[in-house]
Amino acid sequence: SVYYCASRTKRMVKNRAKTIVIMNGENNADAIAAKISNYYTTIKAVASLYAGYYDTDEDQRRLITNENNRKVLQQNPDLVKMNDNWNIDESDFKEVSGPTLEKLQERNTSAYLCRLAAPINYEGSFVGEVAASIIVDSLMNGFEYAFGDTLNEKVYIVTGQGNVAYSSNPNDRGKQLQDALSAYYREYGIGQYVK
Repeated sequence: SVYYCASRTKRMVKNRAKTIVIMNGENNADAIAAKISNYYTTIKAVASLYAGYYDTDEDQRRLITNENNRKVLQQNPDLVKMNDNWNIDESDFKEVSGPTLEKLQERNTSAYLCRLAAPINYEGSFVGEVAASIIVDSLMNGFEYAFGDTLNEKVYIVTGQGNVAYSSNPNDRGKQLQDALSAYYREYGIGQYVK
């Protein structure tokens, strides 16, 4: 009976921990998604503003949009790059490009960036895009301790190709998720969640 009680207690503790991890993960993933959504709302507002400059002389338009992009970057420190592209095919336009490793010119370092873009529409037609990039690590600002520190949880942000763009373990960054979580990857079918 002692074995039965110990075994049952262990199962209950494990199930409770699993429930807490899932709830923390879902709640905080939603909060991070809301953070991204706020940036996307800003980018959409800028794209809507820029539609009014479509008929403006290209040099004049460039002066206006460059100045405005600079102001938006100043007001949103998590955004590291912002530009407007007027010579782009609609078929090449993507609203969200998952995290990709890019070299940051002004910082002389590499970082995973998440690119967000909004269409510039003029009289119902696609005429360009406004795009901005966020350093993936900055998405975690304010969430470092929100993921249930007492359960020793690990947090990962993963690219569509399975590269670890962010991990609470810095040694895992840049690795393939299947390598970073080799002990759990097959056992829990993590690959299906990444896809």
